[in-house]
Amino acid sequence: PHFSKLEEYPAISNSPAFARYVAQLTEGFGLEGLPPFECVFLGQPLSGMDKVLTVPEEQDLLRSILGDRPVLVLPHPNERPDEDKYACLPRAHVLRASLPSELIMHALKPRETHTYSSTAGLAHALAQPDSINHFHPVSTARYALLKRYGTHVSNVVLHDEHIHATESSSLS
Repeated sequence: PHFSKLEEYPAISNSPAFARYVAQLTEGFGLEGLPPFECVFLGQPLSGMDKVLTVPEEQDLLRSILGDRPVLVLPHPNERPDEDKYACLPRAHVLRASLPSELIMHALKPRETHTYSSTAGLAHALAQPDSINHFHPVSTARYALLKRYGTHVSNVVLHDEHIHATESSSLS
């Protein structure tokens, strides 16, 4: 019943007042010194805390999704810094900032995002209607949820080729 309210979201989130607020909140975190990235990957703790995949399995998945393209990786807060699962991406820049990914995304406004399933990715799709936002869920439950959202958010691209055979209830 609230999907009609989503039409107002881009105007609010891209207003000059909100841009000033985001600039204030992100000041001093080094975002202005980052090279430009057209693509951002929003991580999830699939091989860590959630134990849905092993690290080698997740690295295969990351290579399949991103290849060797330049990408800014924003790990999920629950991903452990000692896990070097993103080392398999030769042109990735991993940014572990103590800022919510939503703020980083508002500041950088990437043209393209990839994620397994991320509320920050969905928020970016809503705020930036000209962006392309790829979701690669690893469970059928998450796929069904994202499919429902995708019917209302036109710049969400849903992929089903990575649904994992040993699905975990932690993603449901």
